[in-house]
Amino acid sequence: MFRSFSLLLLLAAQARANFDRYAGYLPVTKITDKAAIDLDQLEFNELLYNREIQKAKDVYEKGGHSGAFAELTLKEMGDAQTYPAGTGVFGLNLDGNMVFGNLMEGVSWSSSDTEATIKVIYEIGERQATYIDCQVGGLTEIQKANKDGCFTDAAGSLITFVQSESESVEYSYVYKRGIRPDNQNSRTLRSMSLTATDRMKGANGKYFDEYKLYVDYYDDPAYADKWIMAAKAETSTDFPSGRGNSDFSVLGDRRGQGEAMKKASAYLIIWMEVLHEMNQAVTQCEAGTTDAVHHVDSAVAFYTGSKILDSDEGILLYALAEVRAHQSKTAGHLGDTDNGDAFVNVQIFAQFHLMQQNVGAGSCAEARANMDFIAQMMKVPLIQGVLRYAHIRDFNLPELEEDRERAKAEGAVFAAAVLPLVHECGPREAEIIHNNMRVESDDSKFSFTAVRDALARQYACMGVTCEHIGGIWNGGDWEEEGKPCGVSSDDGLSIGGVFGIIIGVALAGWVFIRYRHKIVVGKEKKRGSDMYAGNIAAVSEIS
Repeated sequence: MFRSFSLLLLLAAQARANFDRYAGYLPVTKITDKAAIDLDQLEFNELLYNREIQKAKDVYEKGGHSGAFAELTLKEMGDAQTYPAGTGVFGLNLDGNMVFGNLMEGVSWSSSDTEATIKVIYEIGERQATYIDCQVGGLTEIQKANKDGCFTDAAGSLITFVQSESESVEYSYVYKRGIRPDNQNSRTLRSMSLTATDRMKGANGKYFDEYKLYVDYYDDPAYADKWIMAAKAETSTDFPSGRGNSDFSVLGDRRGQGEAMKKASAYLIIWMEVLHEMNQAVTQCEAGTTDAVHHVDSAVAFYTGSKILDSDEGILLYALAEVRAHQSKTAGHLGDTDNGDAFVNVQIFAQFHLMQQNVGAGSCAEARANMDFIAQMMKVPLIQGVLRYAHIRDFNLPELEEDRERAKAEGAVFAAAVLPLVHECGPREAEIIHNNMRVESDDSKFSFTAVRDALARQYACMGVTCEHIGGIWNGGDWEEEGKPCGVSSDDGLSIGGVFGIIIGVALAGWVFIRYRHKIVVGKEKKRGSDMYAGNIAAVSEIS
């Protein structure tokens, strides 16, 4: 009864709210702030592309678009008081308009205290376009900070604490360091990696399965951050386990360095954040809380990002799956063409819809099955990425040094993202892949077929198939040695039947509500016999 009532409440909230759809998925909770993490990723990408490494590091560390909060110093508070975390507050912004928020942490003071520091997280809006008007953090260093919607720094400013519907108390405040440094972000690309060891645990206090694989493989809970900071410093990763290392000192051009950094933030950090949210959804479902649905919605936010509302694909994991599907000939409603939606995305979103319904109804075992299916399919674009760059290194290595280094760096990141998964199934295969794909490996000894075959031997263990992965497609034919495993003819593949019975009903619903986007992917992304050289800047953003 409680579960059904909770679901009804959520559906009622959805009906009253004015949420955006993300690739056809309609959330029932606010996720605009989490989806906006892709705006940090976008700034990070652009700064790295322009070789502004230090400014990129500022955005990586300090953020700017997600989890905005103000650090304010209250003055002359008077009587002793205690306010718990979550207490509502409001004040004025620079334009004289109301701005609302909640205390991030509880605060107390005695009657003799003359000041107290509070952290107020800003209230976010339901629509992505207007979700917040205070975006500072690391954006200050690149002159892109927006402080219009932040609490004002005018002299004599007041902030009001709401004690009840009819009672509130005003206090004067100041920014101790200034409006820019005291408006920060609790969610940044780096913080998601550094705090993972505390967040990515279930009710039993143990790491959830996928994250544990990565921690065990690298022997470092912040493995993604270690990779990025090593690339920034142009040194070796030196993971404690001795596995999966890359030596970035061999990269002489900053484009390769940039690729190693930005691909890792998207495909190591944000990729794992999607899995974290789904695991939290199942955990909260089993605990009987209404937070479970929000975690499913949040998984979608991190999978798509906010830019998907402005373009067909966005710049995060949804976009990666789309690009890979066209390069691997696994798009379309049967997964056997280079046109249409990525079949992996179709499957994943059918499961996201079902998972949202299942956690809302308290069907936790079914929700776990949805999660497991999504987690398996999320491996596909990463594996396709390894194969793409392995093929480039063996058969199509660019002539320009900076392009060669970028290909090596990108391939190394995709390998870093799959090595723990492969190692769990076959340590020897993981070693073969790593020895070839690390940035410092010898090009003269590189073997695409060794990488391809090592991966294929563990497909079944990883829960994917040759048909899921596809091959190396150039728009008209398979590249040399690039046919999908198990395919000996030029006939097209069809994987729709494999999952048709399982997700047919869900897929029909997904297709019905999805906004039909025209896939706008440049020839250089989808086709093109030149696998790397054309339109490098555009391809590099996601590929």
